[in-house]
Amino acid sequence: ARGARLGLRNLSGDLSAACLDGQAPVLLSGREALLEAGQKVAWSAGDLGAVTQLAKSAASEWWRGVLVFDNERLGDVIGELNRYREGRIVVANPAIAARRISGAFYINQLDQVVEQLRLAYGVRIVRMPGNIVVVS
Repeated sequence: ARGARLGLRNLSGDLSAACLDGQAPVLLSGREALLEAGQKVAWSAGDLGAVTQLAKSAASEWWRGVLVFDNERLGDVIGELNRYREGRIVVANPAIAARRISGAFYINQLDQVVEQLRLAYGVRIVRMPGNIVVVS
């Protein structure tokens, strides 16, 4: 993708590409999606999804070191946070993982997110060696 700036993700086999600047084609199994700035496409198991609009705040804030979530499943948010922090945050309760949350978190202060979860949702936090945090 010449002249384009892309963000690529692989979360448990669910892949996506977001075009932040420029233009980029995404090719998969003979199908093509042409991404313009501010658009994204997801795919898994050889199936290319539809091109959708990228939340502007999420795209622009990532480059500033901030992760922005808007009505996302907590389990998905934790999966994204784990990409940027040493160790792992594990959500042990499926009901908690399914909760929807919104927020903005600085990438260099992700350990504060755990405390925010405890205060906002009353979840139990257990810290273990190796920077493992269990949320239940």
